[in-house]
Amino acid sequence: MKNAMHTFPGDYYKPRLIEGLEAISPDVISQISREIEKVIRREGRIFAFGNGGSEAIAEHLLYTIEDEISDEYQFDTYGNPKTNTPIDQLFNPRIKRSARPGDLVFLISASGNSKNINEACRLCREMDIRTISISGQGEVAEISDFPVVIPSKDQQISEDIAQALIHAAVRADLDYPDKIQDGLVSIIDSQVHEIASDVFDAFQSGNTVRIDAPDSAAISISAGHTTHNFKWDAFQGAEKRLSNNVNTGLLSYHLTGVSNDGGEDFNLAVEIDDNGQENDVEIVFAMDLEDLRVQRVIKVARRKLMNVHPVCFNTESEDIAADLTQITGHILGRILNTMITGSDLESDLALLRVRCKTRQELTAKYKCK
Repeated sequence: MKNAMHTFPGDYYKPRLIEGLEAISPDVISQISREIEKVIRREGRIFAFGNGGSEAIAEHLLYTIEDEISDEYQFDTYGNPKTNTPIDQLFNPRIKRSARPGDLVFLISASGNSKNINEACRLCREMDIRTISISGQGEVAEISDFPVVIPSKDQQISEDIAQALIHAAVRADLDYPDKIQDGLVSIIDSQVHEIASDVFDAFQSGNTVRIDAPDSAAISISAGHTTHNFKWDAFQGAEKRLSNNVNTGLLSYHLTGVSNDGGEDFNLAVEIDDNGQENDVEIVFAMDLEDLRVQRVIKVARRKLMNVHPVCFNTESEDIAADLTQITGHILGRILNTMITGSDLESDLALLRVRCKTRQELTAKYKCK
């Protein structure tokens, strides 16, 4: 099992992700870009909805749209609302209250069968609001106006492809999938396994795991997604529930990337100084390891004798760094799951390989309807 775990990123995850990225049609990227542009030109609003990891992808969509065009256009965007509405109808009140014909709603679902996503899609049809679904097929692909089916049966890889597609479409960058492929070499297998080992030890001993992104709003969204991986994906099928104290300093860094006051840059370091304990784990995703905000977090965490893991990818693109962060989080979650459940990863990989289609089949089958 140890050998299988150590080859998992390079032998399974990265090759399958590359197959999916290569299957993204430039025509689909261009079509989604045009849909977004049309809404913006008529000053409509763009909404994005998803559950769990798909919610983080929806947040990336809205953040990237605001970052790309908010200086030129004025419009509203919404992510997953936090309400007491029953789960099957979670998104409908926001749509009824705020959306109008001429707006655009993105519906993101790894399975394509989330009931609240499908109910939202039906409501949009009743209200004559255009929808784009990004899913792993499922019902939403049958009822949305513009269905995009992600070519992977692996949920985590499907989410990675969906996020890359979104960034490519918003930036109108047809080469973006290739850039993600090139960036995969920055995910160092040995570093991933060192992090996973320390996180597993923390779960066993009851220590806390922190995941922070002090210098990047986009990466902070993926850091939040990674906490979801650690709390959810890592424990799938586990009979005994280990401690999984995982948190992130997301709220101390606004998604706009602009601090309210000069003191906010110190919030993460102060929080770690107040609450960090020896043998806790601090994972720091960063654009620039020399950034003062990043250095403060690392310095304080090391002073508290925490196990510190700075992770920085060789890119100047915030979008690519955020995508590589999410990919790393997914790989970590999967490795942790094998450590927690004691499953035979080699058998799991064999089964997954049988389910995966060839690159040629993927390219030929999955086109935008």
